[in-house]
Amino acid sequence: MNEILKILEGIDKTEAESDNGWWETSIGAQFGDEKLNDIIFCFDELKAQRDELLEALIDCRRTLEIANFTQELAVVNAAIAKAKGEA
Repeated sequence: MNEILKILEGIDKTEAESDNGWWETSIGAQFGDEKLNDIIFCFDELKAQRDELLEALIDCRRTLEIANFTQELAVVNAAIAKAKGEA
């Protein structure tokens, strides 16, 4: 995001407001500000979706770890039963 903000530096400013200003008029700067806010909103939405996906993946990993543990426990219990002559 920082790289994009660097590229878009001045999109929300007039030439009179900043050496990096893109616009001759305040109407252009207002348009640039709206577009910059749209881009920031999109990145925030993507970050939120990424965070949700990461949480889902972590939950999935926990589920798999529990399933693997349960499977391994069953194998160990069967081995114990066999060793005791119960199987």
